[in-house]
Amino acid sequence: MPMQMGMQPDKDLFVLPVRKPKNDEMKAIMAEQTKLGLMMPVPWAALRDFDIQIEWSVKNLDNTPSKAFLTVNGGNEFGDYVPELYIDPTANVNDQTIPPSLLGGSPIDLAAGETRTGIFREDEVAEAARDLEAIIRYPDLKAVISAPFKVLTRRSTASTVGYEFVPPNDVIPVMSRFAFTLISEGHVALDYSVRVRDHNSKLPSPAMANPMTGYIKLDDVLPAPVSPMAAAPAP
Repeated sequence: MPMQMGMQPDKDLFVLPVRKPKNDEMKAIMAEQTKLGLMMPVPWAALRDFDIQIEWSVKNLDNTPSKAFLTVNGGNEFGDYVPELYIDPTANVNDQTIPPSLLGGSPIDLAAGETRTGIFREDEVAEAARDLEAIIRYPDLKAVISAPFKVLTRRSTASTVGYEFVPPNDVIPVMSRFAFTLISEGHVALDYSVRVRDHNSKLPSPAMANPMTGYIKLDDVLPAPVSPMAAAPAP
């Protein structure tokens, strides 16, 4: 999908076109939640169901060098991670820091007319799904606003910091909402493609594919189940 921009950030949302569950399938995931004793619902679109890879290219459309930044946030069927919501309003204005994005964020230096390509690998997208779970569904309720700072600066395979409240038998939702943001000092264009391996036939057949009738909501932003504002103590 192409995106072009000049001085202002450009945004695009890709939503995985997951089909709606049948009645017996919905009953099965509700029964699984009960069996596992989970506080949060078992997802219909789970990490165990999909492997996802994103391929991207950024092209400098100017005849002078430029610098671009590509980030991917978004969420899952239950809600989104919006970094701006995790800025501490009580901190000194000079110390109010936006937490990292789920994917991307490194500068992309572009010569005049140059195209750079990259990939967010399956393991990186899977890690983003695990990070989402620790941030928006199972954070430390006493320090929700600090969750992304703890989680997104570490890999879940190397450290449990930030993941302490995710149940060990949790069924992790797949990242199914991808919010792309492209920022540049010049005129650049982004193309991306999302490649999906569907292990349990949860994507519709091409003939039946219709994002407007899919399971994952198409709203610009989905409120997170646990957000800093909701968890903040009343004054």
